[in-house]
Amino acid sequence: MKKLFTVTALLFSLMVNAQSPKEVLYVGTYSTRGSEGIYVLEFDRANGSLKQLQTVSNAKSPSFLAIHPTGKFLYSVNEAAPNSGGVSSYTIEPKTGKLTMMNQQSSHGRGP
Repeated sequence: MKKLFTVTALLFSLMVNAQSPKEVLYVGTYSTRGSEGIYVLEFDRANGSLKQLQTVSNAKSPSFLAIHPTGKFLYSVNEAAPNSGGVSSYTIEPKTGKLTMMNQQSSHGRGP
């Protein structure tokens, strides 16, 4: 059973340069009870701080995230009410890491 505000977080680096002091992270959440969807964060390795860059609130409970091997696209599994689950795809802006919705496909079920 999913707990209230359960967050499944997958952290991905967009920076090819491993010595970069900052990385972009993506956090998928269950958005049915207060969370808003996918959070795009900037992680500063120097001081350990996180800065919110974007919230993708049109994603319905994006509980699992995956980045394409090229680093150009992000895919999310959307777990929603019966018969409204699916998969969403986003383009990743190379310089900022921000997401833009590309497409959404229904799985015709609760999850994909």
